[in-house]
Amino acid sequence: MSATDIALKPLDTTPSPYLIVKDVHMNESTKQTGLSLDVQYWRYDTSRKRQRDQSEDGGRLCFSFISTGSCSRAEKCQFVHDDAFREKYLKGACFDFINRGKCERGSGCKFRHSLSFEDDGSGINLNRPNDNTGVASSEGSTGRRKHCWFCLSSPNIESHLILSVGETCYCTLAKGPLVLDHVLIVPTEHFPSTLSLPSSSVIEMQKYKNSLKAYFKSQKKATVIYEWVFNHSKSIHANLQVVPVPLSKASYLRGHFISAARKSGFEFEVIRPDDHGNDAWKDLKRSFDEKFSFFYVELPEGTILAHSVEDEKGISPHFGREVLASLLDQMDRVDWRKCKDSKEDEIRMVEEFKKKFESFDPM
Repeated sequence: MSATDIALKPLDTTPSPYLIVKDVHMNESTKQTGLSLDVQYWRYDTSRKRQRDQSEDGGRLCFSFISTGSCSRAEKCQFVHDDAFREKYLKGACFDFINRGKCERGSGCKFRHSLSFEDDGSGINLNRPNDNTGVASSEGSTGRRKHCWFCLSSPNIESHLILSVGETCYCTLAKGPLVLDHVLIVPTEHFPSTLSLPSSSVIEMQKYKNSLKAYFKSQKKATVIYEWVFNHSKSIHANLQVVPVPLSKASYLRGHFISAARKSGFEFEVIRPDDHGNDAWKDLKRSFDEKFSFFYVELPEGTILAHSVEDEKGISPHFGREVLASLLDQMDRVDWRKCKDSKEDEIRMVEEFKKKFESFDPM
């Protein structure tokens, strides 16, 4: 329903039996003439509505609105836009707890399972319990999320780059993209890698991956996906780099990555989809050891090249981008900081991408 429809007084309503006239000194003439008072005779009590598990999507909160303060669907959105619960979310409350009254992650969740807690005065309370990231710093989890580029509640996030928002993941244009339509898939919560995501987030992430692959295929391009996974002590916000590659270059990808790895002094482990069509990414997740940093790249045919990094000095933190820049003759764009666009150009690129991606967007 639109805000206007919600505000309309239903037909056949009667005066509230609990109506209290604030002006106790109302004069006799007003009483005698029976002048109508400008008061609201009807009201719905929804104070406990969000604490119950709801089975229908129509009663659930819009994550896009709660996390960013806006929703591209506006009045057509089937979910609820609620400023009060947005404020709770920004103060560190778990979105699933707010939305459904429960959270499947339980003690593993890094957000608060409460709607009543003290504000630290900054407008964002991120001193959350159950923080299992292993971070030890003077700022704690508050500082980590406050300065993170990818946390939707962070003042540092460049929200104009966001392309699509789901319940557990969102898609955004890369800052300083390697090529046109270089995008990122990012979990909404501050996880150190996509390999550590809960099953609900993995499902939504896979929807985005499949949709982007279909979109790039319509553009006659192949899709390369890679991720740098740093060990928990660094607590980097997970992000999948999704890069479109011309079909004419796709067959060279595997050899190019393997060759670059050998030049850097290591060999990739090759993980292939099995004969039954099972995803190689699931095998990768099962074998992942969070004690080490990790790099992997998913090639267009589904094969994954992975390398566990014990000594991070032996491999460039820009390894994936460097390999693709070499293959695509874009070596002048290896460093994203040197190829940033103006905000106006970024907004234009986002709008153009959203128009073309609209029919593929799973959200």
